[in-house]
Order: sequence, then structure tokens, then C-alpha cells
Amino acid sequence: MVVRDRGSKKWVSIFPTELVTLLHEWRNEDNITKRPELDEWDMDMIQEQIGIARTRQCDIKITTWQEGLLNEYIGVIGEVNLSTRQIYLEQGPNNMKILLDEVVGAIILE
Repeated sequence: MVVRDRGSKKWVSIFPTELVTLLHEWRNEDNITKRPELDEWDMDMIQEQIGIARTRQCDIKITTWQEGLLNEYIGVIGEVNLSTRQIYLEQGPNNMKILLDEVVGAIILE
């Protein structure tokens, strides 16, 4: 005999809608992190890593903070535009723009 348990789905029907919404929000809050505080030394290290990666045209891992979430992007820096404060990161056939104000980490991958 095989027991097929529906897990948490079986309990959702007895909870009020407001409680289910609060439970989902509570679960999402666990993934939220505060923006890392960067001092001048950290900013200099990020700038140095980006400059070296751009010159060498090697892979770099850039960490950004957006709305409580840390995201990591790996690629080759195509351009750094200081007037728009954006990094153009080439990821194979794809290109993406990363705002410099969102960058909280950068590490050259060799």
C-alpha cells in the first residue's frame, strides 16, 4: 500500500486566506538580506577587480544587492560607462547592464 501525502497542501484549505498570505510573506522575508555596508577599502577593491577584469578580458563574478536579494553574475566586462554608472557584462551571446550602485562585490575568476 502506497501512502500519498499532499504535504502542506492539505492544510491550506482550512487556513483563512489572510493567514496563508502572511505565511507566504514570512517565508519570503527569510530570503531578504540587508545591504552589505561597504567602506572605502571595499569600494577600492571592487573598482580594482573590475578594472583588471576589463583590461584582461577575463571572467568576473559580480555580486549585486537588489531589494533585499544578493544576485551573482558571471561574464566578461564589455564596457564600463561612468556617465550612466553601468557595467555592460557579456555572458556568451547575452549582454546585460548592471548598475554600479547595486554592486557589492567583484571577484576575478581565473
